[in-house]
Amino acid sequence: MDKESATPSGAASNAIKATAHLKEVVNREPRDDLEKHKKDITEKKTPDVIEMLKGLVDRLERMEEKVDHRLREIEEKVDMLISSA
Repeated sequence: MDKESATPSGAASNAIKATAHLKEVVNREPRDDLEKHKKDITEKKTPDVIEMLKGLVDRLERMEEKVDHRLREIEEKVDMLISSA
């Protein structure tokens, strides 16, 4: 039993040819976004970046203080448990 296609054999190759440009568009878009992002980063002014870094440093210092405080509390509780045992 031979199976015959309802479309001519050239139809598949025509469809591939017709969509070939889409592959180029899809591959190009992420590069365009990446290049735009690089351009945005390089155009940022140094003072803006420095201000962002200062904000991050302040936030990290506050987090460190909280962690140190919690650690001291835990150490005190452990000392109390040991001394009461």
